Amino acid sequence: MFPGQGSQRPGMGRTLTRNYAEADEVFDECSDALGLDVRELAWDSSPEQLGKTENTQVALVAASIAAWRVWTQVGGNLAHAVAGHSIGALSAAIAGGYIPLADGIKLARRRGHLMASAPGQGSMLAVAVRGEDQRHGLITSAATFGLDVAAVNGERQVVLSGPVDDIEDARKHFGAKSTQLNVSHAFHSRLMEPVMAEWQELLSRAPFRAGDIPMLGCTSPGRLDTAMEVSNELYVGIRQTVRWDQVLEAADSFGTWVYLGTAKSLSRLRRNQTQTVQIVEDTYVGRRT
Repeated sequence: MFPGQGSQRPGMGRTLTRNYAEADEVFDECSDALGLDVRELAWDSSPEQLGKTENTQVALVAASIAAWRVWTQVGGNLAHAVAGHSIGALSAAIAGGYIPLADGIKLARRRGHLMASAPGQGSMLAVAVRGEDQRHGLITSAATFGLDVAAVNGERQVVLSGPVDDIEDARKHFGAKSTQLNVSHAFHSRLMEPVMAEWQELLSRAPFRAGDIPMLGCTSPGRLDTAMEVSNELYVGIRQTVRWDQVLEAADSFGTWVYLGTAKSLSRLRRNQTQTVQIVEDTYVGRRT
């Protein structure tokens, strides 16, 4: 499983490249494909610079695939499926063999630019919930605030997305249970619709192919096996709700799953899930059983 935007931190991937040639090669390949130094972007950027969507998405994909390559080298590729949260779905598509890394990292850069260029002043709000009934009630009532549900991150958190003024109204309503996210746009909302056509065009030109490992969608946890299914999932993934709660439930059917992310994203996963997540390797490789 691969993390989404919000889990980035300066320095991610540095430790892996020091210890594993496989990780170092990933950063080389990404830098060559983009014509920019991805190490510098991921390691030396300020939190504000790294937090820009077009930078975040590149850095997350590079660090995620570096962790994937190390995990498969050290432990052998025992994965029965791959999955990722939002931009993490693109990491999953690369890891699953549906698109080469060089082409995937280019898509990550363009995806970030497109999402950052969407018109309208939008924002996002994370709301803490307790219990299935409360979560369901929040999902069904989002429209009353003029908002879309961007993500259901687990048993304890729902993220709303939409115009800034509507987000502010919701923040006042939910009070201390809510946290406005530090994002530039209303991702996974109707405000992304103006960039959907261009995103679809980019995906149509990308060299998707039959993968090696089944993929679980992030907007729907159904199993994806074909290049077309994966491409379609990536297309709707910038607009539709991320149903991470359902992805985790589907992943549990495999018994053990491995989370390839940062310590920041792992701690968020702990808060949003009642189950325990254990960090196996410093900041990058986590495992839940």
